[in-house]
Amino acid sequence: MRTWITTLALLASLLLVAGCGGEEGEAPSETPVETTPTTTAPATAPSAEPEVARTPTLSIINSGGERVEVEIEIADTNAEQTQGLSERTGLAEDAGMLFVFDEERPRFFQMRDTLIPLSIAFIDAGGNIVDIQDMQPLDQNLYPSAAPAQYALEVNQGFFAERGVQVGDTVELPQPSTAEPPDSTGVVQAFRDAGLEVGESYPVEQEPGWEERPVPRTYEEATRFLVPSLSGDAGGRVFVFESEADLRAVRDFYEGLASSVRPYVYVEGLVLVQISNEVPKGEAERYSTVLREIV
Repeated sequence: MRTWITTLALLASLLLVAGCGGEEGEAPSETPVETTPTTTAPATAPSAEPEVARTPTLSIINSGGERVEVEIEIADTNAEQTQGLSERTGLAEDAGMLFVFDEERPRFFQMRDTLIPLSIAFIDAGGNIVDIQDMQPLDQNLYPSAAPAQYALEVNQGFFAERGVQVGDTVELPQPSTAEPPDSTGVVQAFRDAGLEVGESYPVEQEPGWEERPVPRTYEEATRFLVPSLSGDAGGRVFVFESEADLRAVRDFYEGLASSVRPYVYVEGLVLVQISNEVPKGEAERYSTVLREIV
């Protein structure tokens, strides 16, 4: 999460509330070769009390029947997969990053710009580990999977060996949410309720010139909202989809735009929020935080 600091000076007292975060558009490192750059990451809106981060946990059942827990970050967009763990200087002992792809097929990773020695487990669609490799920092050689994989789990180098995790072991993969997504007007209202800057809002079909825009029409419904402090009609849009494939079409469209015009794109479940890049990065990430809380 992005860092938010609120300071209250009451003579000799100081209260500090903080989080952590990242941004869209950063360059990759130990990346799957088939992806393209940009990232997404949320930040926490200021609040009276610190929030506790919800960290997903993945379980591996090793050959001895022991359960090995890993706190994971999930990279399931081209942007997140391209960024990966690049440029980081450390990784918590029991932490890792799970790459989630759309289909099972041969995978190739590279360690360009990655400073941490890593081990990677390639996992098939059924949750079985099909290959484990050690990857060296800043190595530009490719690390291909020994068999088709739909997932890849990166951890500190030696993590798997130290915990008896081997090829053939089973991974209990995170299950996608089956909850119905909120409608786009509900998301926009949640932004307002959270104190974010939201002006006029209306269905995207009522947006001047919408019919001429090349945005894929794969969404079920969508709402346009303005950010009054920005010039002209700048703001954002909230799209709701019926399937992940429909969502990918719009996400890939925005992520494929030139960096000068590429907006911030945040995805949670079957909801995609697009925010103008005229919005300061930290402010844009506040919308992402609210999205995560309601979807």
